[in-house]
Amino acid sequence: MKKLFATLTTLLTIISLSGCFEEKNEYYLNPNGSGKVIREVVTVGNSGINFSGDNTDPDPATQLKELTQEIFQNARGIETWSDVTANITNDGKLHFKGTAYFKDITKVSFNQESFSADSSIIFSRNGGLLTMELKDDEDEETPPPPANLTADQITQQIKQERLKYNQSKPLMESILANLKQTTIVHYKGQVKQAVNFQQGPDVVSLAFEGKQLMEYMDGIMTDNKKIEKMIRAGKSMDDSDFEGFFEYLGGKPEKPRAVIALTKPLFDYKKEVKKAKADFPAMKKSLNLTAAATIETKTVEYVSGMDVQNLRVGGVRIIFFEDKSIDYRPFYQSPGYSLSLVGKLPAANMQINDGLLTKAVTLSGKDLMPKREFDRDLDQLELADDGNSISFSLKLQVPDENEKGMAEIAGTLKCFKSKGTKKTDLGVMELKEGAANKAEGISIAKAGKADWGDDYEIELKLKVLKHALKDIQLFAEDGTQIETDVSGGMSSSGFWLQRSIRTEKPLPAKGRIVLELYDGLEEYEIPFSLKNISLTGKPLK
Repeated sequence: MKKLFATLTTLLTIISLSGCFEEKNEYYLNPNGSGKVIREVVTVGNSGINFSGDNTDPDPATQLKELTQEIFQNARGIETWSDVTANITNDGKLHFKGTAYFKDITKVSFNQESFSADSSIIFSRNGGLLTMELKDDEDEETPPPPANLTADQITQQIKQERLKYNQSKPLMESILANLKQTTIVHYKGQVKQAVNFQQGPDVVSLAFEGKQLMEYMDGIMTDNKKIEKMIRAGKSMDDSDFEGFFEYLGGKPEKPRAVIALTKPLFDYKKEVKKAKADFPAMKKSLNLTAAATIETKTVEYVSGMDVQNLRVGGVRIIFFEDKSIDYRPFYQSPGYSLSLVGKLPAANMQINDGLLTKAVTLSGKDLMPKREFDRDLDQLELADDGNSISFSLKLQVPDENEKGMAEIAGTLKCFKSKGTKKTDLGVMELKEGAANKAEGISIAKAGKADWGDDYEIELKLKVLKHALKDIQLFAEDGTQIETDVSGGMSSSGFWLQRSIRTEKPLPAKGRIVLELYDGLEEYEIPFSLKNISLTGKPLK
C-alpha cells in the first residue's frame, strides 16, 4: 500500500517551494470517457523564492500569469480550457479556477512542477465501468520483521521514532495547516462499489485536510501500544500508510476506491468544446498569456498508421537476482527485464519529451508492469539524425521461467512539433553575472571560467519552456560570432529555463545573445504497441 509518510515527505518538499495550497477538481463525466473538470487551486506562490535572476519580487499580476501558464502547460490529456479566472483572494493568496475539457479521463493529469496536483487519484475504464482509486506505489520487497526485541530495545526504538517525528513536525504543521484536497465526480449511472468515498445522488467524492493527517500521526506517536505494534511488525513511521489514515477518518481500513457504471451523458461534449475553442484566443489575450503557455495537446488516437511505426526489439537483458550480502549485482543492475526498442514516428522532426509504459502482459496473462511508478518512465529516449527514427528502453518485472513471451507491451510517447523557428536578438549587454536584459525574464546567472575544463561559460536564466529553445548564438559587440557549444547543463522549473553555453576563448566584456525558439509548438501523445513477441523480442508466428 502507498506509504503515507514517504508521500507526505515528498509533498512537504514540493509545497515548501510553492506555499500552502488548496486544490479542488470537480469532474463531469460521459459514458465514453469524455468530460470536463472544474479545476481550482489556491496557493501563496513561490514563497518569496525568485527565479528571475533579480532581487525584486514579481508583482501580483506576474505571479497570477505564471500560475496560470504553469497549470495550462503541465495539464495532460486536455483538449481546451474555458471560463478561466485568476485573482488574489482577500487573505492574499493566488487563486486559479478554470474548466478543462478532455476526451479520455484516463489520460488526464495535472502534475505541477511547483506543487502537487491531484496526483494521488487515478482513473481507469473497463467498458462502461469507471474505477477511481489512490495510486499504489508498493515496493516489490517488504522488509522482514525484526528478531524478538527486548523491552529495553522496544523502549529505545519508541524514543527514536518520536524523536524523528518531532524533528519534522514543526515544518509539517506549518505547511499542512492550510492543505486541502478535494475530488468530486458527477455522473449518470450506478455505483457498483464505493470504499471510503462519500456518496450522493449521482456524485462521489473524496476529501481530506492536512490537519487531519497531523491528528492521525499524533495519535500514533502518542500511543505506546500503537508504536510498539508498528515496531514489532518491522515498520517505522516511514511505513505508515493511507489505509490506516482513512480508517481513522471513519471509513474502512482500505485504500479509497470507487467503481461506477456510466449509463448516460451529462452534457454535449462536442458542442461545448467547439464553443470553448472558439472563445479560447480571446480568453488567452484577456489573461495576458504568452504563446509558450498555451501549447495545444493533441492526442493521436490509436488507429492504423498513427502510432509508432515499424517498432521492434533491438536487445533484451534479464537480471534474475542480486545478493547484497556479498555485494553481487549482475552487470551492476537490479533485478528486472529490460528491452531496447527502435521505431519511427508518424511524422518527422518531432522533439521527444518523455514516455510512459502503460501495459506489459505475458502470453499467460501475467502483468509485468514495474511496481514502482518511476520505473514506468521510458529511458534512453533518443531521436536519430534522420529526424524520424526513435529508440528507447523500458524495464519490466522478471518473467517466470515458464513464460514463452509477451502478449503486449504498450505505452505512449510525448513529442513536440513546431511550425518553424524564430530568432530573438537580445541586443548588446554586459556578459557578467547578474546582468539582465530589458526583455522580461532574461538574465545571466554566471559568466566566466567554467567549473571544469579549460572553457569559459555563460549560464542564462530564460523565461521560456525548455522544449521551446532550439539554439543560442553568441556574438561579440562588433558583430563577430563566437563559436559556442550549447550541449552543456540545463535545468528547468515551470516556465524558467537555466541553460549553459561554453566557449574556448575568454568572454568579451559585452556581447550580443540571439535565441532561436521553436514557433507554434504543439504537443502530441503518440501510442506505441508491440504484440506477440518472444522473451528475446522476436515476433511469434
